[in-house]
Amino acid sequence: MGIQSSTNKVLKDLGVLAQEKEQENLQLDKEVTAYKRDVLKYRKSALELQNAKLAEKKASFEKSLERRKHALERVQNARKISEQKNTEIEKLLAEAKAKREARAELDAKE
Repeated sequence: MGIQSSTNKVLKDLGVLAQEKEQENLQLDKEVTAYKRDVLKYRKSALELQNAKLAEKKASFEKSLERRKHALERVQNARKISEQKNTEIEKLLAEAKAKREARAELDAKE
């Protein structure tokens, strides 16, 4: 009966140790889960910050693009006006030349 009692005691001790080990493993699992959750929160915060910075850069770029667009429109309008004035000047010069030539012809006939 001594061996049986000793065996039972060892089995009981092993059961207690196994239970303690299981509790330790559960605690470690909880800690690992909490750590993973914290890492995910950190990554999420980092991504949100990165997204905010990118949104800021995008807004700045769009604003710059809008300014350039308006500047281009002003330049194009100025070119149109300049071309119209050049066309008018060319017409006036052609008319003046035609009048000079007509006057020269009249003067030559007289």
